[in-house]
Amino acid sequence: MEWKILAEANSKEWETSKELHEKLCEIMSQDISDLYMLRQNHWSLVKVLGEARQRNKELSKKLFGDDGVSDVMEGNWLDYYETSVLNIFESFSVTDDPEIKYRNASIIRDREFADCYRKLVLEK
Repeated sequence: MEWKILAEANSKEWETSKELHEKLCEIMSQDISDLYMLRQNHWSLVKVLGEARQRNKELSKKLFGDDGVSDVMEGNWLDYYETSVLNIFESFSVTDDPEIKYRNASIIRDREFADCYRKLVLEK
């Protein structure tokens, strides 16, 4: 019963909180940047997609602090993760230059955050 009350509270907070939407954007953009770095470590597309799926499953816990309330999320963000990974593989080749890796990771993180923020925070 406690789980149900927590899920309902989180659901209401999700619907009304711009801060939660911003936090979601922050989490996802950092995840995408991390996935780019896995690509740079020569991970295969299959392995990076698997990691993206795992991070999608962990979103609710990162956002609300509880793993059992994932159904309160507005949507399943798996398409977002998978599309971002495919874009990374199509747009960025593997480089051994650390400066380029970290610069690209930063650019990806900021671009993903901006896109998400526009959609989830500004358009609400």
